[in-house]
Amino acid sequence: MRYFIEVDKEVRGPYEVQDLKQTPGFGPESRVCSEVSTDTADWKPARAYADFGHSNSPHSKPSGILWMALGILCFLAIVPSHIALLMIVKSNNFQIHRYLFRIVSLILGAYGMSWMYRGLKLLAPTAEEAIQNDTRPPVLYLRSFQDDSKGVPVMRAADWSFPESEEQEIAAVFRVIGPVVAIGSPWDSLPILGASRLYVDAGDWQAKVGELMGKACIVLFRAGLTPGFWWEIQRAAKTFPLERAVFLLPSAWDEPSRKAFAQKLQETIGRPVPALPETKKTFGSIGAVLTFEPDGTPRTTVLSTGAGGFQESLALTLAKLWRERRPQWAATLEGRLKAGYRVGLILVVSIPVYLVSFLVSAFVWWGSNTVIVVFICLGGCIGAGIWMASALGF
Repeated sequence: MRYFIEVDKEVRGPYEVQDLKQTPGFGPESRVCSEVSTDTADWKPARAYADFGHSNSPHSKPSGILWMALGILCFLAIVPSHIALLMIVKSNNFQIHRYLFRIVSLILGAYGMSWMYRGLKLLAPTAEEAIQNDTRPPVLYLRSFQDDSKGVPVMRAADWSFPESEEQEIAAVFRVIGPVVAIGSPWDSLPILGASRLYVDAGDWQAKVGELMGKACIVLFRAGLTPGFWWEIQRAAKTFPLERAVFLLPSAWDEPSRKAFAQKLQETIGRPVPALPETKKTFGSIGAVLTFEPDGTPRTTVLSTGAGGFQESLALTLAKLWRERRPQWAATLEGRLKAGYRVGLILVVSIPVYLVSFLVSAFVWWGSNTVIVVFICLGGCIGAGIWMASALGF
């Protein structure tokens, strides 16, 4: 397929994909449109079209280990930097030393967290690895690539861990049922934490989605309105039992968007679809789920409130829906919730213990800044460990 490109408000082309990629100034944000399109709404950034992406996986275990090591070294370097500053600032003016130490600590901590996070992404398992290492049928996560950037970091209230992306929350819920896999966006420069990615050529993604549907125990849709998304729904309606399909409905949709989605879904599956509920944005960008009864009847359910954070609300809502039809899945989700609350209790107890030990050390060895720094670094390492476990979905 050939595409037109808009450069300085001038339309050029059409060009073949490879020729267009060599055009000066071309990039992911360049506005392009296929030559067969007649709708001005099809003028979109190139990143919206899979033809302009890549099929090479950005996963790299050696690079991930390297970035993780650099991040850890940044944290470990805080204590030596403190000692070096003490040697450099030989005067008794500890006020200057404190300011210098704070600046150096902030810089090392920021780089350390950033490099460790990059390492975590590079070390994330691919979809092939996730399926190979887990004998359970996978959970296939389907969405528009443009929705990868949607959703705000949310706090896992049940275990008091650090903020993580909304997709990581979603994947953590469904990972207790099976490995969560997804087709990776051709524009990913780094893997995205959450569902394990599989990167394929632009012309092969539909065949690969069909293959994964044949293996999946659940097909999880993040509701959207793009043509590619609706092809996936049409394929699922023909080849996959709808009672094992789950739709995550955005809370930000206005009434026309909700009506348009319900109407399109009704035409696709050939069954009446109830009006989608208006939901408030509480934990994240998802406000309700749409599931199907054994006879294929659609059912919408607003996420439960008062269950903690987004992950807990989603897990509790699904557990209630599946308690009769899928008791094993419901029991697994409820067990995950209980485990999360147990971890939360441990952290609630351990954090005050750490704070008390820090205050005692500061009181007893007030003149020794090094002891205080050691406790600060110890707390930072504990926090980093919790953060990494949270990022990996534990």
